[in-house]
Amino acid sequence: MSCAKFVSEVLYKFKLIKNVHVSVASTIKELKISGWRKANTKNLYLGDVLIWEKNNSGHYHIGFYVGDKLAISNSVKFRVPRVHHFTYRGKRSIKLALRYRS
Repeated sequence: MSCAKFVSEVLYKFKLIKNVHVSVASTIKELKISGWRKANTKNLYLGDVLIWEKNNSGHYHIGFYVGDKLAISNSVKFRVPRVHHFTYRGKRSIKLALRYRS
């Protein structure tokens, strides 16, 4: 999934995880191993990693919270990262939020 590649590539470049991933599941696993912990989805911080519920195709989506009820993520549809409402205007709920704790 391009979303997992985008998120893991950014985190890898900042040495916040050890490897780049192409699936949401393997990215989540790496995040937890690398010290990321569950965050309250009602109290998000800049830089939190968001995992949205499955879409109609059965795929999770992953991106970053960037503040002011906005997130950034990448998708095959747009081919570039895009800023959007953090719940897609109420159309997709956040399944999990992770925050880095060193």
